[in-house]
Amino acid sequence: MEKGAGMDDRTFVYDQCDLNHAFEVSTSDISNGVADNFDDLLVKTWEIAQSNGVSNYELKIECRKVPGPLGIVAQLNKQRTTKRRKPQVFNNVHVPFNPDQFNFTKIKQNELLFKIYKKDGTSRTPVGSCVVNVSPFAKCHSLIVPDLNSCRSQIMTVNGIKLALELQALSRNKTLVTVFNSMCGQASVNHFHLHCYYMPKIKDETQHVTLPMLQQTFTKTLKMSKNCVLCKELPVPAFMFTISSADDITMTAYDLTKITDYFVEKDIAHNVVIIKTKDPTTLEAASEVTFPAIRVFLWARKKLHDIKADIKMGMGACELAGHVFTGEVFHSLSEDGMLKVYDEVRLQDSVFQQIVKDVEAILAAK
Repeated sequence: MEKGAGMDDRTFVYDQCDLNHAFEVSTSDISNGVADNFDDLLVKTWEIAQSNGVSNYELKIECRKVPGPLGIVAQLNKQRTTKRRKPQVFNNVHVPFNPDQFNFTKIKQNELLFKIYKKDGTSRTPVGSCVVNVSPFAKCHSLIVPDLNSCRSQIMTVNGIKLALELQALSRNKTLVTVFNSMCGQASVNHFHLHCYYMPKIKDETQHVTLPMLQQTFTKTLKMSKNCVLCKELPVPAFMFTISSADDITMTAYDLTKITDYFVEKDIAHNVVIIKTKDPTTLEAASEVTFPAIRVFLWARKKLHDIKADIKMGMGACELAGHVFTGEVFHSLSEDGMLKVYDEVRLQDSVFQQIVKDVEAILAAK
């Protein structure tokens, strides 16, 4: 793995050998702080951007765990509520790219953190850019923009989700979270991008757990394919893919994109969350040393404008995963109250059951 020679040459370069090695480093090594170029570069460039005043505000947040078995994390970030750029409003999941609206070709030069290349032998191919989010909600909150100058609308592509999965694998920080919001699913910019950030620490918690709701051992599942199950016990059911080796990444990227293409065709809002977890094949081992795996969660949900109740919060990938950004309800939010919000977001049972059947058929059609 290599990095640009100086800060004027902000590049991150990786190859297939780096990906293979990423799944061979134990979680004990990760917790002991093994240095990794991706995290080093992300942290360094993001902190430089903050010190140069690129963001709209200094990040000040407060997190608390909402009492209850779900493990919901509530977060308060008053500046993002008042100083964030006004989001664009969309009525359809598929909206053609509009060069006149805000997009990532219009960012200032100092908002570009670094460019990303994948190496094959002696040649390297540009695969994406990492852009600072000027209205951050967590440390290193940035945007992964695959092939920025292609100006694609906010629809998942195989290469785009593959890049996100590969960066997630290459990170040595087990608190890294990567998310995708579709149009009508909380996306505010119609230019293909994903968010990434490090999960903030919960106040008074000794263990730093990334999205506790998604780290559980799921027992109520429906097998959809070799590496995909439907997690029925989540407040809003989600399709979950597990990646345990570099070889799983390409297949998962294709499967995910086939499903999201179907969602786009049917005008179904959707969200994706990618996290690190322990390899399920070693969870029962006597040793605490396990090897990292990746979990990918995919939700089909109501469009934002179809939610009739005043839920007093955004409802995108983070919230579906149990990381809830609140305003005035931060101190009073309860698990029962959040379950009522999830009820408003969940699709009707008959509609969702048809989606499950269709997804099963899509994954079966190799």
